[in-house]
Amino acid sequence: MEYFELLERRFSVRGYLDKEVKQSDLEKVCEAVRLAPTAKNAQPFHLWIVQGEKRNALNRAYGASWFAEAPVVLVFTGLKREGWLRCDGTSYLMCDVAIVADHAVLAATALGLGTCWVAAFDVGAVAEVLNLPDGEEPLLLIPLGYPKPGSTRPRVRKGMEQLIRRA
Repeated sequence: MEYFELLERRFSVRGYLDKEVKQSDLEKVCEAVRLAPTAKNAQPFHLWIVQGEKRNALNRAYGASWFAEAPVVLVFTGLKREGWLRCDGTSYLMCDVAIVADHAVLAATALGLGTCWVAAFDVGAVAEVLNLPDGEEPLLLIPLGYPKPGSTRPRVRKGMEQLIRRA
């Protein structure tokens, strides 16, 4: 698939078929994550692949019915002590995790899988389900699975003149 076609096909999916994700596809998504760049190459993250009983336990962290349909949830955590800090003290941890997660989302899209970024979740519940140590913070949940027909919203984007500035 050509890159710009991939970008056109990427939508937030809010409905998943009752169909397991192939292990080979999960491995490709993981490889995309591994290859993602991070500030100063610090790689201050973990990707948790959550399936089965632990996956079901994550439903208490985010209660949407469509979230519960996905057979896999990718949990991206940031390692607070490992992230790069700019000279003014600004942490790039969130930026790094966003880059890594977007690599996963685009790889999933190329494989015919659906995803949706979920940031409005109960952080404490996720940390408890995964038994995360101090300093490892859940930053993003991404359900992963085969999209149900009609499970995306129409794409609405601002025009270029509203978004792009030239200096």
